[in-house]
Amino acid sequence: MGKNRFVRLTAIVLTMCVLCVAPASAATGAQGYAVFRDGVFTTYVWHAGMMYTSTSASYSVIQASGSGKTVGLVTWSTFMNSGSASNTFKGVYRPNQFISSLTRDNAAAMANQLKNLSLPYCLAQILQYSAPVSNTWVGITNLIAMRCDGVVEWCYEYLGYTIYGGTDWDISRNLPQNQVAHLTEMPQTQAGVMTKVQSSIP
Repeated sequence: MGKNRFVRLTAIVLTMCVLCVAPASAATGAQGYAVFRDGVFTTYVWHAGMMYTSTSASYSVIQASGSGKTVGLVTWSTFMNSGSASNTFKGVYRPNQFISSLTRDNAAAMANQLKNLSLPYCLAQILQYSAPVSNTWVGITNLIAMRCDGVVEWCYEYLGYTIYGGTDWDISRNLPQNQVAHLTEMPQTQAGVMTKVQSSIP
């Protein structure tokens, strides 16, 4: 069974189970969307993360950051002010395909799995992974290191939503054309091929 078909089938089954036993959880605010700010190497390079919680009482982001840090959960203030208190928020973004509230829940859950791995930061590639032995998909157990835009791209593309690239778009697939060595692509490049949902956080 193909990965996308499996993901869709899993989503249907999970939705049916939730409807049978409890009210469905729904993403709120910007939860499960990508968020961007400037402030890396002055204002030239942006920084990316996945919004994990998004309520008036709590905003938090899962990000990868440099200086020996790892993929982790940070407060909104830390995301925005790390490196400089004058960083400028650049917006909330989603893949160009429509994504449902359930998909946003799933994207936030994928980011949470990354956070639990404490993956180290890598600069030269959007992500680093060990080749899967039993399948062609770069799963959670194959990941070695990740860049901030890698958090966004891997979470969405593992769920079947294109972020960057033509026929070589899926960084969660272990193929020769897997486009993981993106020093020419940056978080602002990634945002440029996504759809802006909102320009500010309430």
